[in-house]
Amino acid sequence: MWLLHLSDLHLTVPGRLLWDSIDANSRLVQVVDHVRLHGPRPQVILITGDLVGEEEAEAYAFLEAALAPLEAPVLAIPGNHDSRELLRERFAPALADTVEGPGLSFAVRFGCFELIALDTLVPGEPGGRLGPEQRGFLAARLQAADRPVVIALHHPPAAVGMPYMDRMGLEDADAFGEIVAARREKIAAVLAGHLHRPIFTAFCGVPLLIAPSTAFSCGPEMLVRESPPRFVLEPPAFCLHHWVAGTGLVSHLMVAGHHPGPFRRRRAAEEGGHAGAEAADAAARTGDRPAADAAPAADDGAGPGS
Repeated sequence: MWLLHLSDLHLTVPGRLLWDSIDANSRLVQVVDHVRLHGPRPQVILITGDLVGEEEAEAYAFLEAALAPLEAPVLAIPGNHDSRELLRERFAPALADTVEGPGLSFAVRFGCFELIALDTLVPGEPGGRLGPEQRGFLAARLQAADRPVVIALHHPPAAVGMPYMDRMGLEDADAFGEIVAARREKIAAVLAGHLHRPIFTAFCGVPLLIAPSTAFSCGPEMLVRESPPRFVLEPPAFCLHHWVAGTGLVSHLMVAGHHPGPFRRRRAAEEGGHAGAEAADAAARTGDRPAADAAPAADDGAGPGS
């Protein structure tokens, strides 16, 4: 199965720019159009927080409408910019059969893995915290898990060398880490957001995959020195996670937009010598779309509740 992982959308009331400068809503539409036109189509959409930049119902309504063309259930957890109440009102129906746990945390079993999503929101604070109730929920789910587990939360539990962002991380990361370390053999990955950059590292021996933002990116200077927040409009980006039999979770970093191609490299011998090679080059230059080399592989996963 394919899981579309979005994060830090920072959506606004339609017609309004984020910080009077960023059209975050249009950038999400670019992502949806890219997935819809190019695939692969996800069976589930996961959003790891900061769905909106403004705690207004119209922004959440826009998100619901924008994702509708993908025809996939939406699983969402709050980030530090979200309203629990507004998020629950708009997206709780999609989780009606799967919500278990405190706050907006939940667990969903798929055919190949279990997703445990945790709510790190501390109202009014940029950093996050799980608290003892959610940590207990996580520990109990991990103990009972009968398949590999993917954990999702907004605030990353590890410092990544971005001082400004690291200061607003997960407050109880050490306590969370003790739970992860004790059950690491059951955990395929930890997914997070918040940092507005694609970052891949490890936490307590488990892969930590931090999704980029669809809205804006942290500027490169924030990666190499102490810096106030400086943001850049890199192309909207997202992750696609795929469960592969015999391998486990495979993650793809995707960039939305128009990219020329696809092109197919043909050997001259396959095309009847030099003339065939020239024809192949001409097709590449004009952007002709060749037939697929092979049919797509059968999906190894299954939908929710398996």
